[in-house]
Amino acid sequence: MLMWRGLDRNCQQAGVKQLVKRFRRALQRAGETYTHIGFVVGPFPTVFCSSGRRGFQIDIEFAMWGDSFDEAMHRFSDVVTVMRKAAEGCEKMA
Repeated sequence: MLMWRGLDRNCQQAGVKQLVKRFRRALQRAGETYTHIGFVVGPFPTVFCSSGRRGFQIDIEFAMWGDSFDEAMHRFSDVVTVMRKAAEGCEKMA
């Protein structure tokens, strides 16, 4: 999951859309040299306990594949690398 540090932005449609767009763009850039991995990124409804307000967190799902289970699992480190680079890239866009 990913969200703005300022929780109010996670309760505003424009802020949520902006974060999804930024992260998707950063994910594409970070993953352009990797193969056999994929990501789905989208808003996930939530209630923020600190304020009781409804908003969204950004849900990040991934898949990795190969000709065998071991080959697919070997790509997990690529998934982690791409997500780390994307999070760093997304933060730089702020």
